[in-house]
Amino acid sequence: MAKETQWFGYGSRIIITTQDQRLLSAHGISHIYKLNLPATDEALQILCLYAFGQNSPDLMSIRFRSKVPPHDGFKKLAMEFTQLAGELPLGLRVMGSYLRGMSLGEWEDALPRLRTGLDGEIGEIERTLRFSYDALSYRDKALFLHIACLFHGFRADHVKQWLANSGLDVNHGLEVLTRKSLKTSNVGFLGMHSLLQQLGVDIVRKESIREPGKRQFLVDVDDISDVITDNAVRPCIMLNISKIEDALVVEESVFDGMTNLQLLRWDYCPLRVWPSTFSTKFLVELIMRGSKFEKLWEGIQELPNLSNATNLESFLLSFCTSLLEIPSSVGNGTSLKTLDLSCTSLVNLPSSICNATSLEKLILSGCSRLKTSRDHHKHPRAQSE
Repeated sequence: MAKETQWFGYGSRIIITTQDQRLLSAHGISHIYKLNLPATDEALQILCLYAFGQNSPDLMSIRFRSKVPPHDGFKKLAMEFTQLAGELPLGLRVMGSYLRGMSLGEWEDALPRLRTGLDGEIGEIERTLRFSYDALSYRDKALFLHIACLFHGFRADHVKQWLANSGLDVNHGLEVLTRKSLKTSNVGFLGMHSLLQQLGVDIVRKESIREPGKRQFLVDVDDISDVITDNAVRPCIMLNISKIEDALVVEESVFDGMTNLQLLRWDYCPLRVWPSTFSTKFLVELIMRGSKFEKLWEGIQELPNLSNATNLESFLLSFCTSLLEIPSSVGNGTSLKTLDLSCTSLVNLPSSICNATSLEKLILSGCSRLKTSRDHHKHPRAQSE
């Protein structure tokens, strides 16, 4: 539209807005300003302008029937909706317009639905955000979904490591997502706006609404609980067991279908004995903090020998307060770099730990019951913390 700057009079100022930074640099535009989200107070005012026609709830303009004082009730909910919109002007406008004219009770009823999806009455948000997603290549789409469902808030270098053999061309893909404003990076950690993250979760959820076990990722706690207890097909799972209010019974067979698992993060895992059928062939990182393990495995027939886990680099078992000892095969982890055994009940370390020649960090914080013996030598390369 503006091919030559000579088309405009002297002193003209041309402002171009785009989500793709590469478009600017490709056309020689060097004065680039990154527009930040509005401050929380300003975002609240934007929501209220569309919801009430003014920048805050007003007693005289709202008809209500509630035990909650109207101003305080609406203001509290307005702040929750502002947070739900991630302070994004688009989300604030659409949500505010949707809520306009509703009573306090209707606001309260709408909140749970809007927390779980971007479709329905606020579908404009999904359509607008999805426009950028649909323009991505299939590899970049897959990487976007990985971050939205699994790796939001994780270190970028760890994610690159975990997805090194995924065929997603992660380094280039992260650059693409950053250029198109679909991903942020803060001190080496991957980030994503809350509405974009919700978009990714919704896309995966719609892969199979009625059968969660057929989705490529599981994020929702209730869906994960159903899939685990029903012994259904297991996709990639990111689960914090502390978010499940009811007791969750987990059978050992839950891991039977996870033959290609690269990352297992299951804080507060309720299992007491490690599953004998668990495959470690492709495992890169194992995080089981605060778990209830008493034994990782036992018996020769049940031993998932870590010599088969040739890709395993991190083994984190901190705060597993019931764990007394670890098996001798831990020394067979040829790629093992970090071993965190900060377990207050840990009594013995196997002498085979000296065979883990790649080990760089051995963490034994709080292991006050740990005994030493003549065959327990300090690893030549490990840094004890």
